[in-house]
Amino acid sequence: MADDSADTRTWFLRISTGTVFGPVSTQGLQTWAEQGRVQAGNAVSPDRKNWQAAETLAELNISWFIEDDSGQLVGPFHKRAAQKIIDERRAPDGARLVAAEDADLSRLRRSPAAGGTGSTGDLQPELDLATNGDDGAEQASAAWTEERESLRLRIAELEEQTRNLLKAAEKDSRSLARQLDQARRQIAAMERELEELRPQAAAAAGPAGGPPANQAQAEQVEAARRELEELRQDGARQVDALKAGLAEAHAARQMAVDEAAALKTELAETQAARQAAVDEAAALKTALEEARSARQSELDDALLAARQDVDTLKKRIAELVGQLAEQATENESAERLRVERDALASSLREARGSYAELLEYSNARDEAHARELAEAAEQCAALQEQVDAAAAVARAAADEAQQEPAQLRELHARLHEQETLLAGILGEDLQTVEKMLALEREAFTTLRDGSLQRQALLQARLTAVQKLQGGETTDVFEREAKVRSDKAQLARMQDALTALQAEHARFVRQAEARERELVSRVRMLELEEERLKERAAEAEPLYQRNQHLTELLNDREQKLAQERQQRSIEQAQLEQAHQTLLNQIETHRQTEPVLPLAAAEAADVAEPSPSRATFRVTPWMRLKK
Repeated sequence: MADDSADTRTWFLRISTGTVFGPVSTQGLQTWAEQGRVQAGNAVSPDRKNWQAAETLAELNISWFIEDDSGQLVGPFHKRAAQKIIDERRAPDGARLVAAEDADLSRLRRSPAAGGTGSTGDLQPELDLATNGDDGAEQASAAWTEERESLRLRIAELEEQTRNLLKAAEKDSRSLARQLDQARRQIAAMERELEELRPQAAAAAGPAGGPPANQAQAEQVEAARRELEELRQDGARQVDALKAGLAEAHAARQMAVDEAAALKTELAETQAARQAAVDEAAALKTALEEARSARQSELDDALLAARQDVDTLKKRIAELVGQLAEQATENESAERLRVERDALASSLREARGSYAELLEYSNARDEAHARELAEAAEQCAALQEQVDAAAAVARAAADEAQQEPAQLRELHARLHEQETLLAGILGEDLQTVEKMLALEREAFTTLRDGSLQRQALLQARLTAVQKLQGGETTDVFEREAKVRSDKAQLARMQDALTALQAEHARFVRQAEARERELVSRVRMLELEEERLKERAAEAEPLYQRNQHLTELLNDREQKLAQERQQRSIEQAQLEQAHQTLLNQIETHRQTEPVLPLAAAEAADVAEPSPSRATFRVTPWMRLKK
C-alpha cells in the first residue's frame, strides 16, 4: 500500500444514486471506508472522468466478507466496518469475518436490482450525512463545501473571462470607429480645400506672359496641389491602415464572440452542475439541521453536566470550608486548653511550692517550740533556700511555658497558611470555572448566530438560483457579486467556526485537567484532614488529663486556702501568747529586778559573794509558751 503521508491525490466518490462527493484526500477516503460509508459498487475517480470500482482501489482495503451460518457471503466491506456490523448485531447470528483470499466467491449473495434483502446497504448504509455521526457529517459537509466552492470559483472565472473579452472587443471596436470617423473627416476637409483651390488653379492657367502676380499665384496653387496630393496619399494610407485594423478588430471580436459562445455553453453546463449541487444542498441542509440539532442537544447536555459538576464542586468546597472552620474551632479549643494547661501547671507548681513552704514552715514551727531561739534563725535560712529553689522552679516552668506557646504559635501559623492556601486555590478554581462557563456561552451564542446566518445565506442563494432557472438575467452581475461576497463571508464564518470548535476543545481539555488537579488537591486536603483528626484524637487523652489536673488543683487550692486560714489563726494566737508572755516577763523584771540564786531550803549555807548574789534577766530571753 502506498504511504498515506506521501499520497497527495484527491478523489471523488459516486454512490449508487449518482450523487458525487468530493474532492477528498486518500486518507479521508480511507476513513470513509473504515466507517462503512464506501461500499462495494460505489465508484471513485481522481478527475471525475475515469471511474473505477471502489473495491478495486487497494488503498481502501475493501476485501472482507461476512459469512452467515449457511455459508452465504455478503460484502465486501472494510474490516472495521464489517466488525462494527457484527458487533452491533446487524448481521445474522453466528456471522463471522472472512478475508477475500479465503472466501468462496461462488457463494456470494447478490442483491436484486431493486433493493434485495442481501445487499450491503441493508447492513451498512451508503454515504449519508444524516446517519453517520458527527465526524461523518463534518467531513461530508466539508467535502460538499469544497466542491461547491470549486464550482463557484470556476463559474466566476468563466464569467470574468467573458466580461473581459467583451469589454476588450467593445473597446477595440469603439477605438477603430473613432479612428475611421477621424480619417473620414480629414478626407472631407481635404476635398473641400481642393474644391476651393481649383478655381484659383484655373485662373492661374492663363497666358504664359502674364503679370508676375499671376505667376506667383500659380506657384502657390502648384504648391497647394502638391500638398493636397500628399495629404490625399497620407489619407489613403491611413484609411488602408484603419481598414486593416478594423478587419483585425472584427476578427478579434468574432473570436471573442466564439469564445463567449463556448463559455456560455460551459456556463450552461456549470449551471446544470450548480442545479445538481443545489438539489444536493437541499438534502444536505436537512441533514445538517438534524446533525446541528443533535450536536446542540449534546452541547446542552454537556453544559448541564458541567453545571451539575460545578454545583457538586461548590457543595464540596462548602463542606471543606465547614470542615476547615470546625478544624479551626478545634484548634482554637486545643490552643485554649494548652494555655489553660500551662496556667494550671504553673498554678500547680506554685501550689506545690507554697505547700512545701507551708509544710516546712509548720515543721519548723513545731520544732521551734522544742528548740532554742537560735535554731529559729537556721530555720529561716532553710526557708530562704527553699524560696530560692521554688523561684528557680518557677523560672524553669516559665521558660518551658514560653517554649511551648512558640511551638503552638508555629503550628497555628502553619494551619493558617494551609487555610489561606486552600481558600486561594478554591477561589481561583471557582473563577476559572466561571470564566469557562462564560466562554462556553459565548461560543454557543456565536455558533447559533453563525448557523442562522448560514441558513439565511443558503435561502438567498436558492432564491437567486431559482431566478436564474426562471430566465431572469437583469441582475445577474449583481447577484454574482453578492455570491462572491457571500462565499468570502461563508469562508470566514467557517474559519471562525473551526477556531471556535478548536477553542472549545481546548477549554474542555483545560477543564478536564483542572478537574483532575482539583480532585488531587481535594484528596490531599482529605489526607490532611485525616491527619488533623488523628492529632486531635491523640490530644484527647491530654485534654482529659488536663481536666483531671485542673480538678486536682482546684481541690488542692481549696485545701491550701483552708490550711492558710488555719495557720493564720494559729500564728495570730501564737503572737498574742508571745506578746502576753513578754508583757508578763517585763512586769516581773520591773517588780523583781534581783533574784536569789540559792533555794529556800539552803538558807544555812554561807552567804554568797556580792558579785554572785543577784541575777538579772537579759532582754533576749524569751518564752515560747
